[in-house]
Amino acid sequence: MKRNILVAILLLFIVSSAIAILNHVILSNTVDERMSKDPRNDGINFNAHYQYYVNPSVIVLNLTKIDIDKAPVDVFRALLQTSSSLKDENLIS
Repeated sequence: MKRNILVAILLLFIVSSAIAILNHVILSNTVDERMSKDPRNDGINFNAHYQYYVNPSVIVLNLTKIDIDKAPVDVFRALLQTSSSLKDENLIS
């Protein structure tokens, strides 16, 4: 009985880790690469993942950092660049 529980916990850990890694590789790396190409985006960070980390039809962009010297237009530009990079990678239609 205890062995079955341990196997189930281990399997859950492996699956959830694989899902998190796939989200990072597919979305976050694409967003980070695009954001780093433009020096005006320094101080603005997005975290990208699929909805609930498993629904590929919805991409969630969490704005995690904005420096005090950034204007709303800077954030909007970064958002447009991010969406453009995701579209270029065919991650959104």
